[in-house]
Amino acid sequence: MKILGLEFPPPPPKLEGYTKCPNCLEPIVRTKSLVCVKCGYTLRIPLGGWIGALLLVASLPVLVLWVAGVRPQINVIPLVGGLLPTLPPDILMWIGLLFLFLGGVVAFAAASRIHAEAARSPA
Repeated sequence: MKILGLEFPPPPPKLEGYTKCPNCLEPIVRTKSLVCVKCGYTLRIPLGGWIGALLLVASLPVLVLWVAGVRPQINVIPLVGGLLPTLPPDILMWIGLLFLFLGGVVAFAAASRIHAEAARSPA
């Protein structure tokens, strides 16, 4: 494509997903389906699965910092002054455990959604 004498590459194609299943090469009936209707192949992972994986990965460095003995330097939350109590010294442990628990729950929900849709396929 040429605009004002400058050469530009053509625009990338639209991200429409698969048109055929990579496993059995059958045409995909629904574009938003998670699994192939014929063979049960996982076509895409829902957003919850990616968020759960991100939370699980984020929990590891936080828990490593807690095990290493790193303590937060901020004792008082900014802009609130001394109205709230100071942060507990094991705040990294609680944040790491929260990320670990939430990541596991969200990833399990996404996996259950994929499993439920795969169970409906006749394969």
